[in-house]
Amino acid sequence: MKRLTAFLFALYFFANSTMPVFAGRNGHSTGGTSAGNLSPSSDTLISRAKVDLVEVNHFVDETGREVFQQTIFYDWSKSQNRYLVRHWRLVKAASQLPKPASTAKGFVCQWTENGTIRQVFAARKRQTWTQTDPERTNRAHLPEDARKPLFRR
Repeated sequence: MKRLTAFLFALYFFANSTMPVFAGRNGHSTGGTSAGNLSPSSDTLISRAKVDLVEVNHFVDETGREVFQQTIFYDWSKSQNRYLVRHWRLVKAASQLPKPASTAKGFVCQWTENGTIRQVFAARKRQTWTQTDPERTNRAHLPEDARKPLFRR
């Protein structure tokens, strides 16, 4: 599985494609929209996105006890000279935390959502411990409904 993931990740980023990739058991990509004869047992839809920064935020209470962890995905805004949130997720398992990318400099977060594997590549990573929610604070600079979606719908 690790080889398959690395192969597909490299295929996607080196081809600079924004189309979803269907990965069969044999590790070969079947392309974007011409998925052919896919079945849930043999093929998986993988959706990928690229951001400038991923933040692992540890939200703590007044005693310093961790309440929750979240990953926040940002893009850099040249006009505002700051990072703007694109998406956030509660961390439900350690496997969802960013890991060093095996095919390029940067970090990768991966999770499964509604049967689709989601992968996000980030050039940079930071880790914070706060008593305020950085995603909510960032809404003052870019409202939630104005954010660029992380994945196509």
